This record gives sequence, structure tokens and C-alpha cells, in this order.
Amino acid sequence: MGIARSDRHLPSGLLALGGGKLARWTGTRWRLIPCGKVDFPITVLPPEKIGQRLTFRDEGDNEDDKRLAWLDLANPPGLTTFDRHVGVVGPEGPRWENVWSYARAGDGMWWISTGSAVGNTSLLRWAPREGYRVALYNDTTRWTGDFFTKTRSRELSPRTNFAVTGIEPRSDGGITAVGPHGLFSIKDGLIERLVSFERASENWTPSTLLSLDQKRTLLGGHWGGLILLQPKGATKIEALAIKPSDGNPIRF
Repeated sequence: MGIARSDRHLPSGLLALGGGKLARWTGTRWRLIPCGKVDFPITVLPPEKIGQRLTFRDEGDNEDDKRLAWLDLANPPGLTTFDRHVGVVGPEGPRWENVWSYARAGDGMWWISTGSAVGNTSLLRWAPREGYRVALYNDTTRWTGDFFTKTRSRELSPRTNFAVTGIEPRSDGGITAVGPHGLFSIKDGLIERLVSFERASENWTPSTLLSLDQKRTLLGGHWGGLILLQPKGATKIEALAIKPSDGNPIRF
């Protein structure tokens, strides 16, 4: 099963995938969508149809092997994978085979959080006229020229670390992002830290971000269970561990 989303990123229908066929639920029946002959990847997160692009986050063989692929339904010759599409992954290039999360923002832009769990993460933006641009590289806002930085994101100061592993699009064209050290807002070339995480599990990689009502935010990811951020009084935020599975609780 998959999800079809409107231009405002809201769920607008259900998809069924199997046997090389794709169908969308219209409310009364399933309608086939032409997609060519494709072997769909195995996913845990449901595939998403946003505009004319059908995206898949392959589960791979382990926790650090999540490949992003997509099918352009307007011209479906086959699956396109991000690591080949970006064009720089290789023996001397960055380790961008793994994708933590992705989202489509306004004007056809796509944001992709990529990197390895044993290295650093990078945040890329793709636009139809510009192609790929690097927004954050190796957990920082500075370009070092080193594709193989050895410093792990957890070893950097939380106040200078901008690792982003979870992305959620907003209606204003920006994105809300989360990483091991904080919650951020990114828009118009600016990154703003909304919340700093004072202490978190060493292995926590939040790759799921969901804004809820009453100014609450649900975070989830590898090795750290689910965390609910919610207002506490006028100036504080508390973190509620819904299903802790590793390490110490987060404090603010």
C-alpha cells in the first residue's frame, strides 16, 4: 500500500502496488495508473505519490542501507535511484547511498537527508532549474572539501552541530528538520534552531518528524523509540518518551 498526496502534502488517496502494477483508490473503485514494467522495491514506509513522482525508500539489508528511488509516472522507463542521479557517489565521492528522509517543498523542490550512520549527514536540495545544491555538509554549514570527514556527528558540540536526519515540508515552502542535536526551521537559505537537545542517546537518529495539533511534534528513528515534544507552560517544552528502547532520556 502507498499514499497519494496533494500539492499541500496532505494525504489525498490510497495506492495499491503489486505485480508490477499501480492503482489508486477513487472512493468507489481502484483505477490503474500506467507505470511501465517495474519491480517495485520492498519498503516499510509506504511509497508516496507526489505530483507525477512515485517515491520509494528501500529497506535494504540493515539499518544503514536505506536507498531512495523514484518513478516519474509522466515518463516511466524505469526506476531512478538517488545515489546515481546525484552523480558524485563513488570510490572518491561522498557516502550518499543511504537516505534518512526526503520531502517535497514548494515549486517542485525536493529535500534529501543523506549519509551514513558511522559518518556524517548532509542535506541536499534539488530544484528543476538548479539541479542539486548542498544545504548542509557533514553536519555543518561550512564546506571543508573533505568527502570523508571522520568526525561523528555525536562528537560535535550540540550548539554547532546541524545534523539533519528527518524532514517535514511546510505550507510556506520551507521545511522543519530534526537531527540528533535539535529541531530546526529551514527556509530561504536560512536555518534556525528551534529546540536544542541537551542530552540524547548516542545512537539516536530521528528520521521521522510529524507535526501534530496543539503545537506538538512527534519524533521517531533508529535505536531511540518515539519522542513526543509538547509545550509545558508558556516558555518550556517537555519530551515524553513513548517507547524508549535505548540510552538516556532527552532533556531540555
